[in-house]
Amino acid sequence: MSFLPSHLLGRVLRTHDIPFPFTSFPFAKRPPFGYNLSPYMCIRMTAPGLLAVLLLLAGGCKKSAPTEAATDTTSHIPPQQSAMQADTVARIHSLGKTRLAADTNAAYFMTIWNLPESAKLQEQTLDKLALWLANGFRSAITNQPLEFTNYRALFTNYPSAPLLRPLLDDLIQEECYLEIREATNQPSELALAIRLNEKRAGLWKTSLAAALGTTSNLRPVAAEGDRQAWELRMPNQPTGGTQPEAIERLELVRSGEWTLLGLARDNSRLLPELVARIKRDGTPSGQPATSYWLEAALDLAWLASALSISSNPAENLPRVSVALAGDGEYVRTRGELTFTKPLDLKLEPWKIPTSLIRQQLAGFTALRGIGPWLSRQNLIRDFQIQPVPNQGYVWSLSSSPSQTFALAPMPDASSLMEKIGPRIELELNPWLTNNAVGQVEYSKEHRGVSWGPVPLMIPSLQPISLLEGDYLLGRLAPNLPAPGKPAPPELFSQITSRPNLVYYDWEITQNRVKDWIFVGQSTRIMFRREQLPLKGDVMNFLVAIGPKLGNTITEITQEGPGSLALIRKSHIGLTGLELHLLGDWLESPDFPAGFYSLEEKSSDPLLLRRVKRPPVLPGKAPFVLQSSNLPAAPK
Repeated sequence: MSFLPSHLLGRVLRTHDIPFPFTSFPFAKRPPFGYNLSPYMCIRMTAPGLLAVLLLLAGGCKKSAPTEAATDTTSHIPPQQSAMQADTVARIHSLGKTRLAADTNAAYFMTIWNLPESAKLQEQTLDKLALWLANGFRSAITNQPLEFTNYRALFTNYPSAPLLRPLLDDLIQEECYLEIREATNQPSELALAIRLNEKRAGLWKTSLAAALGTTSNLRPVAAEGDRQAWELRMPNQPTGGTQPEAIERLELVRSGEWTLLGLARDNSRLLPELVARIKRDGTPSGQPATSYWLEAALDLAWLASALSISSNPAENLPRVSVALAGDGEYVRTRGELTFTKPLDLKLEPWKIPTSLIRQQLAGFTALRGIGPWLSRQNLIRDFQIQPVPNQGYVWSLSSSPSQTFALAPMPDASSLMEKIGPRIELELNPWLTNNAVGQVEYSKEHRGVSWGPVPLMIPSLQPISLLEGDYLLGRLAPNLPAPGKPAPPELFSQITSRPNLVYYDWEITQNRVKDWIFVGQSTRIMFRREQLPLKGDVMNFLVAIGPKLGNTITEITQEGPGSLALIRKSHIGLTGLELHLLGDWLESPDFPAGFYSLEEKSSDPLLLRRVKRPPVLPGKAPFVLQSSNLPAAPK
């Protein structure tokens, strides 16, 4: 998956068992093929697994501030051929690794995918996914240390896992197409098509049937008149009253070079449609061939409802489409977000704090139009923050991972901090006592709050007056950026010259991957969470791919009252932060139904005996904590 903006992630994820700051999906815990299992429920439970496969399918040095926009070199990628049908809520089309290996435009990307560390992480992830499926959409990794890695050894406890595992390899290697449909007042239907030779098609027919048998004690029966097809009908127990017994149907059919799997209530309408498309066009998607490696479209409102996250139509969740292609060195990502209602964006002129942003930059982010959305958030309302910030800027320096700063324009920021600073200290500290290390302290002298003592960083929030006006400044380092050479004006001109630009992000991803290892591990310590294993497959993967990643540029523009467009130029399709979050998910023992950092807290409340310093990264001197005093804001 090429890009998952943090504001969308926050809206589709659900609060975990602690109120702040972690989130997680809710997941069903019912058997996959037993009684009382509807297609809707099966689709709901398999959603995390589908997301996992999608990310694996997506899964290539210039290292300086960019002088060109991401849009300048994407004209070779055609626009989306057509929108989803009204009742289609999810659609994924992947060419597969085998076809990508033969595509010269994927040459650099494949050097990353073919790394030994990439192969090991892929193997571990698919092993976990096979166990999760075999155990009824539940984690099979129980009573094991977080550092446990021998997932294949657990296959002996779950007979269907070794049967399913080769099929997951096919989903990565071969071209496949997935579609989920839900018409009004109708149950969901799912259909998966994968292009296979006769030998692999036979394996799918026998192995999947055997796996279903070991899980549910139900046996598929051969379809009438077709030796290459079978179907499994699963009687559902009545829910009570006079409701008749429902019938669930799982079908496997073969059409040309494609093996298709369908899940529906009684007779599927979607599966025959995909078969008809294959006979007519040679492909189950029904779309003309494109140069995209991966295409995905998803109705986020449906996903939120299916996962019981939210069914509130007032949230105005969009339909999202994303497509990836390559040009030999770079991965080109295009996305569209279509909302049901007009967006209330206020694209006022940019107020970039250029007087504070210095070289050498490792990344820079600018965002505007967020005021109306922020004004609806409970935190902003509770603290009565007025006026609500409508812009935000984040940048990082290459000198140290903790040299990360964030600014939001705020008239009379000093008065605001005098009002909310003491309250932040009063209300946040009880939570920190039970869930984190350190305490928040408000400084009357500097009108700011700082959090400490915490390992390796000093998070703080304070007002600051610059040539461009008053701002709220957040930072991880104890000191402000040292005077130095200004950031290149070409970087800022790419932002200010675009009247419809909503979001801009540039980074040297090689640097940011290393920085996020430092910040991520330190943050886990701060919240009493176990660190990612330093010798685990995820950490090995992040360290190995880092040197192969250069500039990543992401732009989001408003193309209409209710539509946004995303364009990204990168080497792997993801930013440093997204790679770290992906690694946290893949490392989880509960994958795909959880995150590593949401596992049980460390047993040592002070973490003094369990702290493992993040690895010393090439070109990065270890950051030394010198002082917890909050420096005065410059005038």
